[in-house]
Formats: sequence, C-alpha cells, structure tokens
Amino acid sequence: MGHQLKLDDFFKIKGRRKEKTKKTSVESKKPTMLEKSISEIKNSGSTGGNREKSSVGKYTHPSLEPKMIFPKNTGPCYLLSVQYDGKNQKALLKLYDPETKQILLWYDNTGHLPYFLTDLTPDKVSEIDKIRNHPSFSHLERVEKYDLLYDRKVYMTKIVMKDPKSVGVVREYVPKAWEAHIKYHNNYIYDRQLTPGMLYKIVNGSLVPVEISIPEKIRRNVEELFKDEDEEIKQYVREWLPLFQLPPPDLKRIAVDIEVYTEARNRIPDPRKAKNEIISVSMVSNDGLRKVFILAREGIVFGNKPPNYPEDAEVEVFDSERHLIAEVFRILNSYPVILTFNGDNFDLPYLQNRAKNLGFPDKYLPFIITEEEVRHKVNIHVDLYRFFNNKAIQVYAFGGKYKEFTLDAIASALLNVSKIPLGTIVSELTYSELIAYNFRDSWLTLNLTTFDDNLVMKLIILMMRISKLSMEELTRHAV
Repeated sequence: MGHQLKLDDFFKIKGRRKEKTKKTSVESKKPTMLEKSISEIKNSGSTGGNREKSSVGKYTHPSLEPKMIFPKNTGPCYLLSVQYDGKNQKALLKLYDPETKQILLWYDNTGHLPYFLTDLTPDKVSEIDKIRNHPSFSHLERVEKYDLLYDRKVYMTKIVMKDPKSVGVVREYVPKAWEAHIKYHNNYIYDRQLTPGMLYKIVNGSLVPVEISIPEKIRRNVEELFKDEDEEIKQYVREWLPLFQLPPPDLKRIAVDIEVYTEARNRIPDPRKAKNEIISVSMVSNDGLRKVFILAREGIVFGNKPPNYPEDAEVEVFDSERHLIAEVFRILNSYPVILTFNGDNFDLPYLQNRAKNLGFPDKYLPFIITEEEVRHKVNIHVDLYRFFNNKAIQVYAFGGKYKEFTLDAIASALLNVSKIPLGTIVSELTYSELIAYNFRDSWLTLNLTTFDDNLVMKLIILMMRISKLSMEELTRHAV
C-alpha cells in the first residue's frame, strides 16, 4: 500500500490551539469508553469477527486521497460516465476496467469545445460586440446541417466557446439559437458518437471503440425477422444489435448508509451544517464486504441482540469520529460504484460536510457536491432513490409493484424484506439494535441491484446504451 502515515498527521490545522487544552481531559476518558464498548461486543458472543480500532496516537492509515489513474493504453473497458472538468476545461471520461475492477480516467484529446448554432451569417455574428469580446469566445465556423422539418440542407454558424457556462450567456445575444440548451457532456457524447455502457479502449492515449462481433447465426436470424422492413429500419437494427448482444459488466459496487445522532424523533439533521456526530456507518458490497462502524459513546450498552442481528457482519468500534469517517472514505474510494438510497440529499453530503467540520483537508474529501447531485471525484455514485422514483421504472419496469418511493416500500415489494422498525430514535438504540438497523439499510440498498440476477444493473446498462446517457444522469432523470 506504500508509505503508511499516521492519520493524525492529516488533520494538523493551524489556529486551533484552544482545542488542545480541552483534548487532554476528554481523550483521557475515551480509551475507557472504547474498551468498555469493545468488551461488551466481544462478550455478546458475536461471531462477526469484531475488531477494535483505537485512535489514540497509534492509528495508521494509507493516503485518503482518491486515486486517479490515467493510462496510455488499456484493454477493453466499459464507458460509464462523461463529465466536464472545469479546472482542465475538457471532457473527462470514466471507464470501468473489468480486469482490475477499477475506474480509469481519460481526458479528451480532440480539442472538442462547447458551442451552439445560429442562423446568422458569420459576418453578422462578428458584428455583435458582446459575443466577439466575450472572454470565453473562441471562434466561428460555417457548418452544413439538415433541416428535417423542411427536408433540406441549411448553412448555420457555429459559435464556439471555451467553457460550457458561457454558452448560457452568449446564446441570449442572438435572435435564435439551436443546440444551446444541451448539457456539454451530452453534446460531447453525441458529437463523438459515443455509447455509454459499451466497450472502448485507450490506444497510445486515444480512445477507440471496441468492435462487437455478432455470431453469424444471430445475425441471420435477426435479418430474417426484419427482411420485409424498409432499408432505414434495417440500418437501425444493424446499429442496435451490438447494444443488446454485448453482455453487461458485473460492476464491483458497495452500498453505504449512515446514522446520525438526533435529539428528537422526526428531526432530521441538516446535511449542509452537519453539526451532529455520525454514530454508525454500514457498508455492504457485492464482493463480500459486510461492515458496520460504531462510534463509542458514553452510556450506550450492547444490550440483547435482536433476532435480526447480522451475525456475519464485521463490527468495528471507533472512539474517534474523524478516524471512523476516514476509514469510510478509504473503503468507498476503493469501489468503482457507490450505491446509496437518498445519498444525494443526505448520506454523502453529511459525510463530506461532517468531515470538513472535523478538519479534513479538501484533498481528502472524495465528493463533489452540486445542486443536482453528489459525485465522487473518481468513482460513480448511483442514488437508487432517484432511479426508483422514475415513473417509467416504477410502472413499466416493475409493473407498479411499489406505490411509495421509500426504501421500505420498494424493498418490501421487490425483495420481500423490509426495514427494521424503530421503537425509539436511533440515538437511544443499544449498540446491537443500532448495528442491526444500520446494516439492514445498506443490505437492502445493495440487494436492490443484485436480486433476480442483477436485474437493475443490467437494466441501467441497457438504458444507458439506448439513451446514450452516462450512468449518473440516466439514474437521476426521466428517459
């Protein structure tokens, strides 16, 4: 794993000397509290391989910074996402390598830039000072397009800009604008004729598609089915056949769910402020990881194990919330796909903002929080709440089996397993009750993607190919 660093070294922040004087008395109690919690879990007879994590001056950790890999050459990889990197002003592609089960990154090297179209001539556009003098203006191009409405060729002017945001401003300076409301990453996909969910490889630094071979028997059978159709339909069939023929990847993925200290029932902590401590985090993956991280707290006992206690889960007790979150980030960074249920609105922004409040440097914060979504800097985040909230998915894919868009309702309908009901607020649960409750939520989240032979993930990949949308966008918007 490389050089091991003390985790405390990551959090040395200037101007916080007052905290040092307080810390001596507080931390002198913490080992006792941790030892008591560990002892109770061990004495509970759990067979889950419980492991202590002491964070008092001896806990070491590899770097928390998400690992970015930019290879010059690769084998066949699945294209999962296209984004715009504002810092480098280029399209950034994320590819899943089925051999290493990692996300590989590739920056556009074709010089593609944002643009929109107008029916004004280049001379007329050049007379508009607000366009010509805009700091993001690049150049003009005369292009030929085909007007489907009038069945004729037309000439238009392409106004090329240096960044996508400027398109939203400059388009207001012309009487009519075309292709001016398409998100840049989608525009890039269309222009490069990319198909998310299909195979590509990087050859000497350039992205090239992998040809999908269709068995001759299948080709002949399909051609026979459409032999009486127009040539245009036959052409579409030839183009679409590889989309259905290429098997979808079995993506390595992990589901995460957090529980936060709350003072009263029905009071949800604000993820933007993240003032309350995270008391439990559970993670379940499709490669066998089953973990629950517990924060040791004064006055909480292990208690009697409930009937639904996850005996095969590995429970780790922390007396430092910072170290608990750091370990969560380290694990999430190692999985190419991160699954949540309502993670855009709560779990991931709370984790990130809580880490900020606890002094994490920005380079160790793995997520990018926008108005629409929470993205991982390297990996893919899928919020299943937003996917199942899609009416088309609810009605056409699953026949209206679930009526509400809660984890409990969807899991009960599709998995025949429900959330664990609570008799009190999570802050007052015993350790064993909290472990069971938290674990069940992440288990349900993962299993919504694994049931019926990975049906949901296969559906997502196929819809990506048909709609030409990245995984994050397809799972968050109606198609």
